[in-house]
Amino acid sequence: MICEQIHIDSSPSTLVRPQVLIVGLTTPPIGGVAVCVESLLNASRLQHSFELFIHDPSKGLPSESGFRWFCFRVFRFLLRQMRRDALEEIRLKLLLRTLIQIPQLRLAHVHTSSFSSFWMNARLMEEMHRRNIPVILHMHGGGFRDFFAQADSEEKQRILNILAQPEALIALSEAWQTFYQQLVPDQVVFILPNPINDVSPPVTGSERQAVLFLGHITRKKGVLDLLQAWAEVRTELPEAELWLAGPDLEGIVRNLTSAELKQSRVVYHGLVEGEAKQHLLKESALMALPSYFEGLPIVVLEALGMGLPVVATPVGAIPEVITDGDEGLLVPVGDIQAISGAIIRLLENPESRFQMGKLGYERISQRYHIDRISVELATIYQQLLEESSDETSSSSE
Repeated sequence: MICEQIHIDSSPSTLVRPQVLIVGLTTPPIGGVAVCVESLLNASRLQHSFELFIHDPSKGLPSESGFRWFCFRVFRFLLRQMRRDALEEIRLKLLLRTLIQIPQLRLAHVHTSSFSSFWMNARLMEEMHRRNIPVILHMHGGGFRDFFAQADSEEKQRILNILAQPEALIALSEAWQTFYQQLVPDQVVFILPNPINDVSPPVTGSERQAVLFLGHITRKKGVLDLLQAWAEVRTELPEAELWLAGPDLEGIVRNLTSAELKQSRVVYHGLVEGEAKQHLLKESALMALPSYFEGLPIVVLEALGMGLPVVATPVGAIPEVITDGDEGLLVPVGDIQAISGAIIRLLENPESRFQMGKLGYERISQRYHIDRISVELATIYQQLLEESSDETSSSSE
């Protein structure tokens, strides 16, 4: 099935809920967009007020392995050489198949990021705009500044036109709201942080010595910097371990021999989800995320929500979540000594870790839990639905 309705028990039974289509990646929830979408789909507050449908643009395509995927990539490459984008056309047809199954669709909530994701979702959004379906464009990811800066003048204008098209944008933080409002001053930009579901207060007296990195293992996530800093950490704390968890997209871990991993006490856990991820969070002393850019990383919210202090760079919305010295420590991008020094400082001071973890847990519980975020999103939905109804009434008169 391309479209899956979320069924709930609503009270009273005669309640007519507006139909809302959420467009975004779903299971397996790898990456911030998919985790956010999964959380919203399962939020009881949204389910009670709206009849939710989901369209995953990646579903219905050949899986990214095997002979079918290889043939599909060859076919797509040949068509692109003829200046035809086969992938967009296939995804558009899948969206149209979904829309047929939603007879009274009132609103579409499109989750996107930058580069290929943005162009693909823009094409889907344009089709819904053509059908007079109000759209909210939810901007994820930390690469949009670079995406816009690298575009030529024609592409920049197209990006601005796309951002101006929906009824509203959703940004992850105040900093991102300011950025998008500067690009499209007349556009409505709501702030809606990424949500998390699970929170747990820190444990006192923990002597844990494991540092956790959770996410895509890439240079832009700062993994090479972290590995260099780890060599300095090990000179001070030889028993400490570095846990890397996530897809090794650039072969960084694969380039290390088993002997090198063992000698440096680096443990690669691969891709972790669900209980396995929760286990790593509970058993770690702190999280390290020395990224070069971010939107609002859900892994940071998850770590703070589990009472872990975080060593991170002040990129994207991270400074709006972590105050240096309170919920964690902020270090300059690419500063190896600062990264190692912050990690050593926290590993050597369990009481400081506990106090930071407590502040992080309190902040996440009060501001970023799904119960609060879903109420805020329901308010946004309702506001746009009322405005859409008013415009329809005015045009009919």
